[in-house]
Amino acid sequence: MKRSPRTSLLMTSFVLGLVVCIGACTTGQREDAAAGSEQYQRSADLNMSDVMQAKLIHTQAIVEGMALGSMPQVEANAEALHELSLHASWMVHDTVTYVAMSESFRDTVMALWQHAEANDADAVMNGYLAMAQSCLDCHTYLREERRFRDAPGRRSMILDSLDLHM
Repeated sequence: MKRSPRTSLLMTSFVLGLVVCIGACTTGQREDAAAGSEQYQRSADLNMSDVMQAKLIHTQAIVEGMALGSMPQVEANAEALHELSLHASWMVHDTVTYVAMSESFRDTVMALWQHAEANDADAVMNGYLAMAQSCLDCHTYLREERRFRDAPGRRSMILDSLDLHM
């Protein structure tokens, strides 16, 4: 499917905007980020902040790989995101919705990895946009969930699994 110049310009602008937003959210130099991504994969005692920082580093590397046409870079960082999403510190909520969103994120990242492996630049771009949307949807959900976390009647999966005989 051929895109119109206007559609291509809009998609490019969107991706560049995301790069700027991601860059503004991360701290440290580019060299530190590259070294840090390996540390995140090996560290056993990450907290949520570390996991989110690593997610941003890998996401930036995916955008860089797309810009440079380096599908191996996209593959490696998509795989790293998948592994990161399996880390215990990723699970900041125990609701069914959050678990489903995390699984959806993992599926989206694996599809991105497969598109990069197939060297399909258009599918990689669409996969990246789907991944970014997944992140934004989840963060929106988490902000809303925080507002109501102590609401009467809210039950978590952990509480349900304890069988407390209340």
